[in-house]
Amino acid sequence: MVGADISPRAIQAATARAALHGVSERTAFFATPFELFVPPDGGKFDVVCGWAALHHLLPVLDSMLSRMLELCKPDGFVMFTEPVASWRWLRKLRLLLPIPTNGTPDERPLEAPEIALLFEHAPHLRVRYHNALMRVVNRFAARGRYEDMPPFSRALYDAAGRLDFFLLNRLGLNGFASAATLYGTVKK
Repeated sequence: MVGADISPRAIQAATARAALHGVSERTAFFATPFELFVPPDGGKFDVVCGWAALHHLLPVLDSMLSRMLELCKPDGFVMFTEPVASWRWLRKLRLLLPIPTNGTPDERPLEAPEIALLFEHAPHLRVRYHNALMRVVNRFAARGRYEDMPPFSRALYDAAGRLDFFLLNRLGLNGFASAATLYGTVKK
């Protein structure tokens, strides 16, 4: 497994987690901007994934997606989980609430044009929206790490997740989602 992140702190955390789980000898982590990342041995990967990374790359998203997909083997798998704001009016309303936002000044959730760009680069992707009710439950009733929650809070969080899946993905209310996972095989 190979990981790259611009943050040395993130790389330290990944290295510590690999040691904790006894997989250090099978991992390599690099603190580098992704556009400068060169895979060990020039290799390509079976799986390329990112967690909340693309929304930091909005000005160069098109070229970064090309680069990420170049690193994938033919018929490789990609997965990105990102914050999303499908309905701009809802994002504007959310920003009016007295709830702090964390982030850098140049980042924002992915919107419809960025999602469309992902599909231009990888038309076979699928998308699953999540984190509407789960976000509310996590903020007010089931705080902290899932593993540390008491059974009732965990059950409430699980129920919110199942209801999120139904409302956001089956009924098409994906504009209420605050995150999405885009995944699938890259056809080359």
